[in-house]
Amino acid sequence: MDPIKIILENQLTAEDAVGLVELLTDHDALIRQMALYVLQGKAGTSAERKAMLGSYAEEVQSKVNWTIKAAENVWAGMYGTGDARKEALGADYELVMFRVNQTATVTVPAGYKYSTDNGGKRYVLKDFPTARGKMTWYGYDQHNQGSNPFVFDGSGCGFCSALAVIATLRGYNVLPLRYATDYLKTVAGANKCPISTMAMLKLLDHEKIQYDWVRNFGTASAYNDILLHLRKGMPVMVHLFKDNRAGKEDKRYTNYAHYAVLIGVTASGKGYLLDSSGKRPRFVDLYDLCDHIPTAKDKPDWSPNWNGNKNCGGYVKVYM
Repeated sequence: MDPIKIILENQLTAEDAVGLVELLTDHDALIRQMALYVLQGKAGTSAERKAMLGSYAEEVQSKVNWTIKAAENVWAGMYGTGDARKEALGADYELVMFRVNQTATVTVPAGYKYSTDNGGKRYVLKDFPTARGKMTWYGYDQHNQGSNPFVFDGSGCGFCSALAVIATLRGYNVLPLRYATDYLKTVAGANKCPISTMAMLKLLDHEKIQYDWVRNFGTASAYNDILLHLRKGMPVMVHLFKDNRAGKEDKRYTNYAHYAVLIGVTASGKGYLLDSSGKRPRFVDLYDLCDHIPTAKDKPDWSPNWNGNKNCGGYVKVYM
């Protein structure tokens, strides 16, 4: 980029011109500014973002990902407070603190209403509050509805949960059957549904979506961790079981085992669950739901097809 050409073409003021020259001659400052632009939601998603950022796209996305993690670490207390935090973060301080403040209190209105399209078989959650500002979340019904392209046949809860995250974060108007045809076997390695947590994560890896799979926890620690993540405006994929952690069967969320996605939380702490089982998106008691998330094996079966508790369990925090 030629700063002189940009200054002349845009008739910039002297102050703006000085700032532009500084950016274009300081590569790290330029990348930070572009990352801020992305975090502000001004660069779109997926192909639109790549086109806008051009040759800088990969480096800027890496900076965005680093900033998200750094803000997580600020929340966890790893960078201290005040001057100690400023010193630790250095030139990245303003960028990281923008992200911290952006994700501090993202809550869903208690009366939030979703809509549907395609014959009521796809859930559309417009203007849903997230870490990237208001976005449209998409959810899918896993049950067979004939030729309806927005419905995935069979035990597709894991697939539909991963697909909801992918469609929303990547801005895809994606068809479940088409996406499964293209990627279920070639990327996830699964021949059919139901799929395991590992297969779901392979799909996220393919879309370059960052996540943490939390496998061992107590109900209280899971609740606090998930609540904080939701309040930062980021989703959590959860594996649910028919029994609570004490072994009492109540089938509150599933008749046996089920995947779903928590996509938000109210100011009072109610979780908002995107569910492909036909129960529709709804508010849930977040602590009770966490009491129905089983732990995962320390050494899980890494096969892509679901194999009971050998390759499922836990929850997956997704980063935006």
